[in-house]
Amino acid sequence: MHKYLKTIVFIGGAFAGVVTLLGIQSLAGNNGVAAALQNQTASAVVRNYGLLAIGLVGIVTAIIRLSMADTQQRQDKRSDLFDRFQKSSEMLNSENIAVRQAGLYTLAEIAKEQPNEFYVIVQSLFCGFLRQASVEQWNNEAENIKIQETADCPFEPIAWGPVRADIQDAIELFSKSRKVIKNSVNIEKAAEFKANLRGLYIPGGSFQHIDLTGCDLDTAKLDDAAFVAVTFNGVSLVGASMKRTQFWSCQLKDLFVNYTDMRWAFFSGGVLSVAVDGPVKLDATLADDLEFEGDIFDALSPEPVTGEIKKFPHYTQPFERGEALHAMRTRMHSDTKS
Repeated sequence: MHKYLKTIVFIGGAFAGVVTLLGIQSLAGNNGVAAALQNQTASAVVRNYGLLAIGLVGIVTAIIRLSMADTQQRQDKRSDLFDRFQKSSEMLNSENIAVRQAGLYTLAEIAKEQPNEFYVIVQSLFCGFLRQASVEQWNNEAENIKIQETADCPFEPIAWGPVRADIQDAIELFSKSRKVIKNSVNIEKAAEFKANLRGLYIPGGSFQHIDLTGCDLDTAKLDDAAFVAVTFNGVSLVGASMKRTQFWSCQLKDLFVNYTDMRWAFFSGGVLSVAVDGPVKLDATLADDLEFEGDIFDALSPEPVTGEIKKFPHYTQPFERGEALHAMRTRMHSDTKS
């Protein structure tokens, strides 16, 4: 609207100048401008100012109309966004996975268009969707969970079913929104938003370059998953299961663990610092290139950490899960023999 306003003011000013100049010239004749000013009659003055007033009224009217049109346009856009938001939210309950995925992507676009109004709401919807989908997946994989608990060889990965495509999309869109929306951190702080991903069920999944900073992953099931360059800073993992989980070049600062099962987890690259507030099952393998911030475990832990930490040579790139586990098993077996 502002560019139209400037144009109208410019045209109005030019119009007023032209009207005044024409009035002066019509009275001047051949006597010049000075004579015209001296001989200008009262009627000519009234006429010129009348034309100027009419022009100003026209300009004000145009401004009002533009303002009303702009307001209506913004209202229509906002109404359209709410309509799209409602329809997209309903799509998440569809039995068709493609429809659910379309709903997720539309919600992400809405959050990007109006972050101050929709960002936190959309992120909360993503979290709610992931919690519900995780319950469904957990029930479907109940037999595999039972098999894993009684497995003879702890180093062998369980044949988990693939992570559902809509779950994968929801996690990646949640992270992408944090990265592409300006001031997303400030928006979350202002709303006191904390991502509730309790019970997230993604065993056997593979994720790269996602941001899970500050998320609540209590009781999450992350067994046999592989994470590459993922940010876990400030994540709560109370009661979470991370058996045989691989972390490659991940940021794991200020993890909070309590009754967390980290047996046979593998860490390479990145940074790790953990605060313990209860018993932890641990027999993790740490590559030489892993950096630590402070003590890996808080010395004030009320109960000792069970298991041990094994050092493992540095690798320049992630293995396929089977290769990595085979390498880990071979190294640990050789350590036992020696």
